[in-house]
Amino acid sequence: MAEEKTVYSNGILAESGDYGLILDVGELYELIRAERGAVNDKERAFLDVQTAGRQAKTLGPPPSIVPDDLVEARWGILWPPEPLSAAEQAHKDALDDLIAYRRQQMGGQAPHQFYYQPGWSYDDFLWEEGRQVEPGTMQPDIVPYYLCIVGPPERIPWEFQQYLDGEYAVGRLWFDDPADCARYVKHLLAYEKTNKPLPNTREALFVGTQHPDDPPTQTSATRLVRPLYDWLPKAPGLKFRASLLLGAQSGSEATKTHLLQRLKGRNLADEPLAPPSLLFTAGHGMEHEPPLSSAQYATQGALVFQEWPHRYATLKPDHYLAGDEVGQDMQLTGMAAFCFACFSAGTPLEEDWVYPTFLKKPARIAPAPFVARLPQKLLAHGLVAFIGHVSKAWDFSFLGTKRASEQVGTFRETIGELLRGRPIGHATDYLNERWTHLTVLLDRQVANPKKYSKEETIATWEARNDCRGYAILGDPAARLRVERLK
Repeated sequence: MAEEKTVYSNGILAESGDYGLILDVGELYELIRAERGAVNDKERAFLDVQTAGRQAKTLGPPPSIVPDDLVEARWGILWPPEPLSAAEQAHKDALDDLIAYRRQQMGGQAPHQFYYQPGWSYDDFLWEEGRQVEPGTMQPDIVPYYLCIVGPPERIPWEFQQYLDGEYAVGRLWFDDPADCARYVKHLLAYEKTNKPLPNTREALFVGTQHPDDPPTQTSATRLVRPLYDWLPKAPGLKFRASLLLGAQSGSEATKTHLLQRLKGRNLADEPLAPPSLLFTAGHGMEHEPPLSSAQYATQGALVFQEWPHRYATLKPDHYLAGDEVGQDMQLTGMAAFCFACFSAGTPLEEDWVYPTFLKKPARIAPAPFVARLPQKLLAHGLVAFIGHVSKAWDFSFLGTKRASEQVGTFRETIGELLRGRPIGHATDYLNERWTHLTVLLDRQVANPKKYSKEETIATWEARNDCRGYAILGDPAARLRVERLK
């Protein structure tokens, strides 16, 4: 990092084939210093609560609450403000069977159902309407640990989800086509209720692109994907095997063609092969120059694969996987996906990687915030849950600094919890804890410029933003049923 003069985000502009963001180290450092001096009250309140919570070891539910037990941890839904639109009402109708099943799992206790109010911060939600739950004092009988947001980010903001997820286990369900919501619920309930052996195997598939003259994917392939692949077979108690599609590695290239084979239940020789239980990818997410057209909505956040030849090459359909390519021939039931890529989960209204300061104001990057099309279609065809980025992913976010350990350990912990069958929302607690820790460290570095180098501070900032940027799409109480895997 010390030799770098520029910083890249981990995304590629479809039209030019260049990085979605390129910043000079000195320029970014000054932006970070200005940002930390202008942090809003919502983040300060959040940090105060979460820092105290970490010291008291109360992240997640209280120690007396078992997170795997919905009778104790509880489950609820957060709807958009009333009146609901036609699409929102269709989503609500589609969730009837899931609500009934979660009620059964909670011993007959009715799931809590809340309605978001415009302008609410996460602490407003916890306190309003007689709930009077203070941040950091979780009471699952009043506000459940597992909270499923059902609504578009234009009506229930991404930022609200991210802050609430810092303490609770939060996921979002929203589909451009409400029928896809009904399909997701049908697949999920069939998967959760079955007593038969599952078609998946105890396998995690790691996919990492590695393009020539491309620092972001060179780094993610060698410092994130490969270490995770090497770690999994040795991980105590998991008993999962790892498979790898990496760069241009002969016979197992990280191509779209190879990934589609695996998602269709075939090996690279086109022979039948049971699908994996976990898909982990690291590479570029596809971006478009704002303003976005209706056609671009469909491909923003699409995953770019090894077929993309090099930087500055315009992205073509053969280079990336978009949502409208997901079909009935894919065997996704019982699989979870964890994708390190820009905009892979969704796109905010404005740049959210810097706060408004006297140096820079966030630019609008979309007519409205939205959920990426690819995870919508994967969920509608059987995926249990999707973990991805809202906004940008950062090329050095997992490397660590002299005073902060490499973030690959956070990925290991999250993947380990997923493969132990922990609920998806709880498994990502490690990312949320890391976000809090790194924000406190960042403030200390900015306040002590003589002690901490620019490069060190920027690396911490990138890692912090990366953790903050993750969001769960799907029911946060869903989990991989590892007890029924072969």
